Amino acid sequence: MNMQAAPDYFELADYTSVLRRRMKSIVTFAILGVVLSGAYVVLAHKTYTATVLVQVNALPNNANAVGGRTGGPVNMDNEAQSVHSAAVAAIVKSHLHSPLSLTAISNNINVAVPPNSTFLRISCSAQSAAGAQKCANVAGGAYLYNRRVSIMKFLGSGIRAQQKQAGKLRRTIETLKATLFTTRHKKGNLPGSPTIEGYALRLTASLSALAHVNADINSALPLYASMAAPDNTVVGAIASPATLPVAPSSPRKLLYVPSGLILGLVVGVGLAFLNDRSDKRVHSVRDVERFGRQPTLLSLSDKRWRQPSTVESPRTAPGRAYAELAQVVSTALGDGGRVLAVAATSAGTSASVVAANLAAALARTTDETVLVCGDLQGTRAPKLLGANRGRGLSEVLTGAANVKEVLAAVKDVPRLRVIAPGLDAARAAVVMQQATVRQAVGDLLAVVRYVIIEVQSVGDNSDTFSLAHFADAAIIAVELGRSRPDDIADCANRLDRLGARVLGTAIVPAGPVSREARKAAPPPQDRPYVGAIKPYELTPEPGSLARDPQKPIWNAGAPKPSGAAQEAPNFNQASAGGMKETMPRPRFTPHERGVYPNPADPATGD
Repeated sequence: MNMQAAPDYFELADYTSVLRRRMKSIVTFAILGVVLSGAYVVLAHKTYTATVLVQVNALPNNANAVGGRTGGPVNMDNEAQSVHSAAVAAIVKSHLHSPLSLTAISNNINVAVPPNSTFLRISCSAQSAAGAQKCANVAGGAYLYNRRVSIMKFLGSGIRAQQKQAGKLRRTIETLKATLFTTRHKKGNLPGSPTIEGYALRLTASLSALAHVNADINSALPLYASMAAPDNTVVGAIASPATLPVAPSSPRKLLYVPSGLILGLVVGVGLAFLNDRSDKRVHSVRDVERFGRQPTLLSLSDKRWRQPSTVESPRTAPGRAYAELAQVVSTALGDGGRVLAVAATSAGTSASVVAANLAAALARTTDETVLVCGDLQGTRAPKLLGANRGRGLSEVLTGAANVKEVLAAVKDVPRLRVIAPGLDAARAAVVMQQATVRQAVGDLLAVVRYVIIEVQSVGDNSDTFSLAHFADAAIIAVELGRSRPDDIADCANRLDRLGARVLGTAIVPAGPVSREARKAAPPPQDRPYVGAIKPYELTPEPGSLARDPQKPIWNAGAPKPSGAAQEAPNFNQASAGGMKETMPRPRFTPHERGVYPNPADPATGD
């Protein structure tokens, strides 16, 4: 899902491919989230919670007469709020001898009301199971005590008010009785007079009111007395005491562990898309075709296929794919063009793998083929084909040998020969001339049908990329996970400018580079190959690279074995501008000098 080519559409496969490529990191973050959440569950302070079930009773209706709460069904919402009151918290604090404030104690008490019931579930938390059990039971008892005391206060104040009213009524009755008696015995007041009847009615009303007040007082006093008795259940009772918790309520495994997993997945997926957005490489055939804008001729993108240590067998699926590619190349080249360039678009060994397998497939299925290792510093083709490394393209470019002298046979593929990079790869690109390369390619086409040239388009090894100028067509080797879309497009443009038409791309998986090979490899300036590829062993086969007494050995100033009469230039001679080129550093070890006596280096004469 690279963004550098500015595509104008996205597909679901773009996102799923990111998940597939980054699955290891996503799973790693998910496991990390589970581990961290599990560690928190194990190491965090445990909190235990106990719950007591309290039944709340409605007060008798006669309590309303003396100032009690509403009779009948209880308002459970009000009762739940009263559990969090400061009065209840103060009772709990006193019983538990807690150093916490009343607000902290009130917040630690949780109340729940089951639907359609007159029960309260009062919960309390503590750092120990016994502490939580004790706190819950104390909280339930404190609520009942506070409710009982509050109701008793209301009843007591109501009874006192009624008693005061009864005293007033008694005094009023006594006054009315005395007034009525005096009025009846006055002269002139006849029985049944309006005055006497008025006093009589007032006396009757006062007596009735007094009787009603006395009745209320008489009914409230037993209720008050019952509430004052210890362990009464008038206001409510504990239906189920709190039990000892068997497991901590916090941290909760079923909450934190899945949360850690989800958080790890979210972080992993987010980082996966973030890293993939900044990734400048191609990872699939779709990326190559979309961003590189080249058709795919060969695709070995399956994870089961890895870059081999030798050429693929024609009986394997990759071998059959290379054979089909050889047929495509043979048809595309036709009779007029027989030179093909294989250009790498990454610093790996993709071009070596494609060129070696394609050359072997062409030799097996068509005719004589030569593979030219144009990637002088990083080629792996001779090792894949089992060819010895000796004099090769470097000597051809420097004029020390002709192409026929440096051809190396491949044991398993009789009609395939290889031109190795040679012994002086460091200076070959400096003295490379078009006439020399053209003559070499012409000499090869005189004896073989196909010439495959391996070149590198990126990095320090691309100094011989111009060899593609002598090719009729080219294939771009793309290494998944290493090649970049810009490098693929740039390689295609450069090949087009050099006159080599691009047939398409060959997609191969990235080849691993072992850490041991990097450690064992000498510094770049002390070895003929630059990169992470291990140099080939200098063990020539009998009669292949060793000195042949029947062949003349070229010395400096003498005609070359190829027949050219031009002598090697004298690099010690001062130039017209007064500058003098320094003598090159010796490029051969004592072992190489013993194996290749007088390699005919025109620069030094070693």
